[in-house]
Amino acid sequence: MKKPELIAPGYVATEPNWRLGPQVHDRHELIVISGGKMYVELGGKHYSVGTGDVLLYRKGVMHIEEADPADPVVIMFLTFRWEDVPEDMPDHVVDMSGRMRQLIMWLHQEFTAGGRESVTVEAFFEALMAEWMRLAKHKENPIVEAVRSFVWRNIGAPVTLGKLAQGVGLSKYHFSRTYKKITGRAPMTDVREMRVNYAKGLVLSTRIPLKIIARLAGLGDEYRLSRVFMEVLGTRPGELRKAGKA
Repeated sequence: MKKPELIAPGYVATEPNWRLGPQVHDRHELIVISGGKMYVELGGKHYSVGTGDVLLYRKGVMHIEEADPADPVVIMFLTFRWEDVPEDMPDHVVDMSGRMRQLIMWLHQEFTAGGRESVTVEAFFEALMAEWMRLAKHKENPIVEAVRSFVWRNIGAPVTLGKLAQGVGLSKYHFSRTYKKITGRAPMTDVREMRVNYAKGLVLSTRIPLKIIARLAGLGDEYRLSRVFMEVLGTRPGELRKAGKA
């Protein structure tokens, strides 16, 4: 099997009425949503995607994109060649940890500075593709998948243990014990880390003010955002943003 070959990364920050399509390309594209929301028609399927969603636009497959007017999308993408791209690779995966957003941002920065031939660019590209394929093949426990999907889709909203337990049809006690047995973490600890990872992606890939990121991630205000970042990541949001631009 031939390896994927990078063509170029790119970045798009859209306006409220932005729309693109129909489009068909002669290469593959990997679309990583860094902020905002958009609606996509891809090969006859429809997706509503936001921060952390990753889409594969296969060569020769028609797609249409339209930004959410109330929350215009920020996209990082890369174009690549891969003659033997697996047929079972899904069109959509979710980057809950933020690894793909981090890698593609670094890749874009290095590509802009040093061009396609940079050894660092190739290393980031290989790491990004490996993480994408890992996400595509990873099968989560159904209870964990249901919980994380619900939290991800409602990342800015209040979430309680009772609400999560109800969503999977278990009592709070049984749910909490089962979830911790599967993941090694309490459900609300997982929720907090998901919020932090979501906020981290926005801190690194957008210029959105920290007080707004705190609200979007369900972390209340800038003070709590900073405190939780220190607890989970060992750094403050402003310091992380500054380091990401270095």
